Amino acid sequence: MGLVQAYSLRALWAEETRYDKVADHMARNRYEKLASHIHFTDNSTVMEEEKKNKLWKIAPWLDGLKTSLTKLPQEEFSAVDEIMIPFKGRSDIKQFMRNKPHKWGFKMWGRAGASGILYEFDVYQGASVTSDDGLSKSSQVVIKMTSNIPLGLNFKVFADNFFSSLPLVKTLQSKRIFYVGTVRVNRLKGLELKSEKELKTDGSRGAFDHAIEVNSGVVAVRWYDNRTVDLLSSYIGVEPVTEVQRYEKKNKRIIKVSCPAIVKEYNKFMGGIDLHDMLTALYRFPLKAKRWYVYIFYYTIHMMVVNAWLRYRKHAQLLQVKPVMKLAVFQARLASQLVLPTVTVGRPRSLSVSPRPTPGSTAQYRRKVPPRETRLDGLYHPQEYGSTRNRCKLNGCDSLTYVKCRKCDSLPYNGRPAYLHFWRF
Repeated sequence: MGLVQAYSLRALWAEETRYDKVADHMARNRYEKLASHIHFTDNSTVMEEEKKNKLWKIAPWLDGLKTSLTKLPQEEFSAVDEIMIPFKGRSDIKQFMRNKPHKWGFKMWGRAGASGILYEFDVYQGASVTSDDGLSKSSQVVIKMTSNIPLGLNFKVFADNFFSSLPLVKTLQSKRIFYVGTVRVNRLKGLELKSEKELKTDGSRGAFDHAIEVNSGVVAVRWYDNRTVDLLSSYIGVEPVTEVQRYEKKNKRIIKVSCPAIVKEYNKFMGGIDLHDMLTALYRFPLKAKRWYVYIFYYTIHMMVVNAWLRYRKHAQLLQVKPVMKLAVFQARLASQLVLPTVTVGRPRSLSVSPRPTPGSTAQYRRKVPPRETRLDGLYHPQEYGSTRNRCKLNGCDSLTYVKCRKCDSLPYNGRPAYLHFWRF
């Protein structure tokens, strides 16, 4: 449904706009009934204490996803940022964010690697009580999102000025987790930097200044490009200074501007969440529901599809597998595997019939086999002995055998189970 957009959901079953890959696998009324009755917890067994969690209706699903994400191998560089789930209905946790493409919806905190793989997420339910460790509410989000990072292995975390503060950098530094992020001016107490006016007179565009916190070694850098930007880091500073190209509007030409190393590092590794968010929005199916938490459920499905594709792409690059499937092809194959289709092999018995026989037609293909991904997945292919002998399905084998695959037997196999002369799963 995400790859083939329709003007409405029912159009996929309508006679004029029917889409076979959806309509042939489930009736419209059955789909609508299942979608309207889906639940994630038994309302009658939920205690009043559990209902203090505003997400209690979908909490088991979210907890299961978070647990599975902890098993992923972590990247050295990851970024913490916001994710917006589009929603305009009624809900206590709906948020408005002016600068987002979708201004209304559910806000989530997330941490993703530089490759875009999501490692942690948490749906925002409203402001929480400030802890006694001196950290602001926004800084506590970073601490929560980095709870699964292995300690003492010098991992790096990036975030924008909404989260950054000196206490946060020091707290992460005590866990040997290094930090780089932009920071607001009022959070640089004790670190004196040149003002924007002074940087303009020093060298105009490309000028910078830095200061070091004596006790912790945290570096604060102020860089002047079109305007000043302030950054904090616990592992990188100004050096080495490189040059970047900028367009000078006054003289209408390209100029080279000095750029501190901390700026280049931030721009390189900060976009993990934005990349994941962009990929999630590419082929998202436009489903609607009356219950607000179902929107979160649908969105998390897309998040996991993108995660799976990003991991596949990383492994394909390591194994030098070419060509690498695009996200649309990957999503299509994943959907095909979930509905267990069959692949037709060979020409039709009659050339006069169409490749897709009309209802009532007796025309068939020579043989049908499960998709290659199902046959070679290496998962649960137990053998069993049938009561009659049938032709072996292995290419080039004309022998008869009683042995068949119990898993492939459940697939539409042209009326016959998958008989194998030799066991190869």
